[in-house]
Amino acid sequence: MINEIKTLLDKQVSLELTSQLFYLRIALNCKIKGYEGLYKFFKKQSEEERTHMLMILEFMSEMGIEHNFKYDIGEVCIPDSFTEEFDVRVLFLDSLDMEKEVTANIKEIASSSLINKDHDTYEFIQWFVKEQREEENKFDSLVQKSNLLKNNSVGLYLLDQELKNS
Repeated sequence: MINEIKTLLDKQVSLELTSQLFYLRIALNCKIKGYEGLYKFFKKQSEEERTHMLMILEFMSEMGIEHNFKYDIGEVCIPDSFTEEFDVRVLFLDSLDMEKEVTANIKEIASSSLINKDHDTYEFIQWFVKEQREEENKFDSLVQKSNLLKNNSVGLYLLDQELKNS
């Protein structure tokens, strides 16, 4: 495997771990504030990111690639989402930004694997390409919904209930 692809896979593992902790922190913050639906939604997001991280680590292991990912817990603990005033729109915007960062690296892995004729990695990463498109669309939709709410308490309650029952 080309060193460039290994480096990108390591970066992806770090991004998935960062996303996992980011969403877990948001989930717990939502739970403390009484938003059970948002808690459930973001906890599920956190669990998905952990699954993605493990999928990549298992692929690397199957291919005989040692992982060397790094992470900085400090960056995860200071997102814009944790201000004094709860703003669901900021939560969704921060999440969309996180997903876009993940998508950019996934696409870089796909491009690099094509250029370097690493068909195994290219085939593996295609699932993530599709997954990221779905994730960005989901958060884009939630940003649009939150724009309509303008932090209206009734609308926020209804959105929380929708997410709780999904």
